[in-house]
Amino acid sequence: MNTSYKHLSMDEREKIMVLLSLGKSMGIIAKQLNRAKSTICREIKRNGGVDNYLAIKANCLYQTRRQACRPRLKLTNPYVFNLVQDKLFNHQWSPEQIQHRLALEGSQITVSYATILGKSGKACFVTLVDRCSRFLICTTVKAKKQPWSVKPPSMP
Repeated sequence: MNTSYKHLSMDEREKIMVLLSLGKSMGIIAKQLNRAKSTICREIKRNGGVDNYLAIKANCLYQTRRQACRPRLKLTNPYVFNLVQDKLFNHQWSPEQIQHRLALEGSQITVSYATILGKSGKACFVTLVDRCSRFLICTTVKAKKQPWSVKPPSMP
């Protein structure tokens, strides 16, 4: 089954609004937009109902919902990043100590230890290592692709 899913556009929402104001049924609206009836029904139900549907309001609600479902960026604030880095590396604090100290001080800044301590080691300061040691210090390094200026030595 080759199905591709597309979100409703602003134009489609405006057509829904106009057709609803003309008293058209959801089935007729769906046929005119070449969409499934359930898509139109869901759109109208989510965004005000048959009597209160407004295209601009529906589009704003769509944008808000879309932003809310995205994963939050972690440690984007440079102050927080530097604070966590300082406590972790210079003062040898554990991730839990950093988290609880910030909460204890009543700081506006909150960092969960899971943000500092990641399972996969991606975009975290520290990751757990099985059977070797308690922590492994990780630093994320951007891949540097540089052309070889000289030929690398060959293996004998």
